[in-house]
Amino acid sequence: MTELRIVLADSQPAFRVGARWALEERGFVVAAEVATAAEAVDAVMRERPDICLLDVGLPGSAIRGAREISARAPQTLVAMLAVTIDAAEVLEALRAGAVGYIQKAVDPGGLALMLRALADGEAALLPREWTAELIAAVRNRSDRPRRSPIGCDVELTEREWEVADLLCSDMTTAQIAGRLGVAEVTVRRHISQIRHKLRASDRGAARRLLTNHVQYA
Repeated sequence: MTELRIVLADSQPAFRVGARWALEERGFVVAAEVATAAEAVDAVMRERPDICLLDVGLPGSAIRGAREISARAPQTLVAMLAVTIDAAEVLEALRAGAVGYIQKAVDPGGLALMLRALADGEAALLPREWTAELIAAVRNRSDRPRRSPIGCDVELTEREWEVADLLCSDMTTAQIAGRLGVAEVTVRRHISQIRHKLRASDRGAARRLLTNHVQYA
């Protein structure tokens, strides 16, 4: 059986430990385990692994990390790890160069099989039950121009713009989650990313910046 080298990127040490144990028990080599998107890019450039597993909630933007890895190390396959489905996020990841999207709750044996299938050139590992949501996301995708806060060099994903718009409408986290059909933890993660990109000290500061200093590109 071919030995596959993996870079594992997840901000939770407990998950990294469990994933490393599960993969090494099944013949994989975990060449590096890191906690941020920037560290993942550095590890891939240093180790040149077969596969890089990126958690979608990585500090520094997993989407940006996937894009940079795909451009600078095209021989490394990028697969995203996610707790729940976010159709817009899946599309962003695929456009950034990811070739797989794997649920973190998958059992260790299933994860190993998926990664070997990925290495063998099989199509993106999108669970069958996610297909309808992805099709709906493509059909309902807005063609409005991207917007940028005046004076800020930021790049928000389409899903982050959706969350930002609802945030500016004074919706609570629970209300935003209900409107978008995602988990509250997913909304909190998006808001955290928005705050980071806008350099906003808190949720209110991000809302004020978006409300007062946003224009169509």
